[in-house]
Amino acid sequence: MSVALYNRSCYSLLQSTITIDSLVKYAVNNGFSAVGICDRNNFYAANQFYNLCKKNKIQPVIGIECSFTYNNSTYPVCFYPKNNQGYIYLLHQTFNNSVFTYQQLQDFSENVLIVFPYQSLIYQFVIKDNYQQLESVFSSFNKNMYLGLPANNKLLAKQYNEKLHYYINRYKLNSVPFDLSLYQSEDYFDSYKALLV
Repeated sequence: MSVALYNRSCYSLLQSTITIDSLVKYAVNNGFSAVGICDRNNFYAANQFYNLCKKNKIQPVIGIECSFTYNNSTYPVCFYPKNNQGYIYLLHQTFNNSVFTYQQLQDFSENVLIVFPYQSLIYQFVIKDNYQQLESVFSSFNKNMYLGLPANNKLLAKQYNEKLHYYINRYKLNSVPFDLSLYQSEDYFDSYKALLV
């Protein structure tokens, strides 16, 4: 079973209806051994999330979504610390900065995993069939960088993942199922839509 890593919580103001309590309860009720949060530009939920997961014997995976620039455009990127050193490193790096350059990502600490969501730079190159840019980006990937691949949207997953399969094999890229969750279930969709008004 894969781990749901890309859950944005209500601590990403006006971007999600998922509470920490409901996320951990969902993980417990569905037999998850681990679950993640990845809020936009903040770690505000980290302490509550960590403590509640530990109380329920679930491995917490704490991340942060920031942005990076590439050729004058801005894209989302997610960071996950591997350990306490990585967490402290991310706190320092993201305290005054939520937008990084692609070069800065390449120089990030070895204690941090970097995931490019499929809505990011890579997706833009894939849908535009810009294989020269893909080659350029993938050739500079390091061992701590991962491609986030869609899993729940079967049509998107088939279309996107098939195009990337060649590059994943050629460059021996790391990849991970990585679907963004902004609300707990369909019952909460109307509440989520209200946030966007």
